[in-house]
Amino acid sequence: MVRRYETSWMGCARHWVLTLSMLMALVPAVGKADEKYDGISAGLTAEGHPFLGDSKAAVVIEEYSDFLCPFCGRYFDQTFSVLIEKYVRPGKVRYVFRDFPIAALHPKAEQGHIAAACVAEQGAARFWKMHDALFRSQSEWSKLPDPAKFRRDAGRAGREPGPEKRGRRAMFQRQEGLGAGAHGHL
Repeated sequence: MVRRYETSWMGCARHWVLTLSMLMALVPAVGKADEKYDGISAGLTAEGHPFLGDSKAAVVIEEYSDFLCPFCGRYFDQTFSVLIEKYVRPGKVRYVFRDFPIAALHPKAEQGHIAAACVAEQGAARFWKMHDALFRSQSEWSKLPDPAKFRRDAGRAGREPGPEKRGRRAMFQRQEGLGAGAHGHL
């Protein structure tokens, strides 16, 4: 039995709150971490979710995130690297990313999730590079009249699956997140 931690990022005008819901469950099978990103093992779970860290780590954090959420962006800027350095790099934690676009608040977010999913098909290390780029340039690409350019650029890096396939995957993960107790901006 492995402890499974799921995170969701909730915010208000002055602060954000990290919510950890501890669930005792068997963690889904992990694929092989045969790549490195920034010197850390990277791979895809058996379900295709990108992860960083030791695939045998006793603690798993699953982040449900929206690439255009300003609070997720703040988390990326202020907390993500600390978690990676303190827990993931030394092998204490495996960090799994799950799509959680909130279309009602960020209608263009799905395009970023589609682009990241396209890149993930080329390898987990490429996903994490795109993940970081999307969060670092959040304020720029959110203002594009058609952010589908990110998806087209990702397609140049490899295959570009149909947007309907990627959009369904992102929305399915959002439903899974809601079912697991993840909340966003409520």
